[in-house]
Amino acid sequence: MNRALRKRILLFLIILYQSPAEPYKRRNRFYLTRSNLNPSSRSGTAWEYLYDSKDDRAFILTMGIGVSVFHQLLNSGFMAAWNTLPIPRGDVVGNARPRVCHRSLTSAGALGLILHHLNSTMADYSLHQIFGITPAVCSRYRNWALSILQAARVTWPTKQQCRDYSSCIQRRHPLLEHAIGFIDGCHLPIAAAANNDLQNAYYNGWCSAHFTSNIFVFAPDGTIIHATINAPGSWHDAAVSRDLFTKLLHNTPEKYWVIGDTAFPTSKDLVGRIITPPKLNSNSYPGDTAACYRFIKFNEQLVSARQAAEWGMRCLQGSFGRLKLPMPAQDAGYWYQLLEVCTWLHNLRTRLEGINQIRTVYEGIWQGSGIYTEFKELLFSDIKKNDRIRRYYTFVP
Repeated sequence: MNRALRKRILLFLIILYQSPAEPYKRRNRFYLTRSNLNPSSRSGTAWEYLYDSKDDRAFILTMGIGVSVFHQLLNSGFMAAWNTLPIPRGDVVGNARPRVCHRSLTSAGALGLILHHLNSTMADYSLHQIFGITPAVCSRYRNWALSILQAARVTWPTKQQCRDYSSCIQRRHPLLEHAIGFIDGCHLPIAAAANNDLQNAYYNGWCSAHFTSNIFVFAPDGTIIHATINAPGSWHDAAVSRDLFTKLLHNTPEKYWVIGDTAFPTSKDLVGRIITPPKLNSNSYPGDTAACYRFIKFNEQLVSARQAAEWGMRCLQGSFGRLKLPMPAQDAGYWYQLLEVCTWLHNLRTRLEGINQIRTVYEGIWQGSGIYTEFKELLFSDIKKNDRIRRYYTFVP
């Protein structure tokens, strides 16, 4: 064997020996391992101290709900699903027996993990430190917890509920007879995709941005009664609203309608189902003086009521900080799951915690005592002065 060949063989062995180790070392710098975390994820972690404190303020600050609502959610099927079903994995069959005692988190810990994730914009490594779990465990538990919560549904109101919602709105706005809800849409950011087809689907040339289009209908009790979520940003508003149009035409009793804004698409079929204020340059004012006066008064109340949709959207986006972060376009399934769970949790917070400006205005049920004083000062002060919509309209013909 000549000298040149020996050098080549030696060089090859050196490269072969070093190549597996270097990438491992490089990867190791960007995530936490078990040795970097608390020895046990079931004791001594920041989450365990928070959970054992049973402090409503701490629970609301970190998870958006109080202690009693947390346990009500836990005992309403989440704990049963966590303790009786195996966590989906590629190497585990669907009917396998769950090993609950060997899991890194209890059912309460798993629920706390997903609520921390949804209500904050924190990086994943912060969750690893708070709960004392590795990145792989965190990702798997978070996805499974989302799947459990996704079993809940948002439903369109029944005939009796339509009557109740209409009466609730009419007590505050006497001219808005048979109105049952408020429509609003929002754009949620999506990160630019490497795939050109995906990038084009989520790109909206009018706004020069990548986003998903979403439409929500809020009832006067503050809950969401319809949600069209995760539609590509390139879609026209009429296409995004198709499911809502179907419900208004076929699943809503006669005479009942919802309040929209001037940007919301309508059609001849939807006349009387979606009512919007007149635009600034509208010439639709009646010629008769008395009729014109009634028209102006009706639209003044319509615009005032329309503010409720802004309150609902602000409550939804303000509560769940995760919605403010751009999500990867290629992970549409996870993004849809996350939006659906946030929608349902918004309804849970509204019904059980009462933290919702729409409900406060239309039902007058606010109890200004104890823990929620700060929320009252933050969300409900000077409601009329906060009307950001009225300035965009005029009612003088």
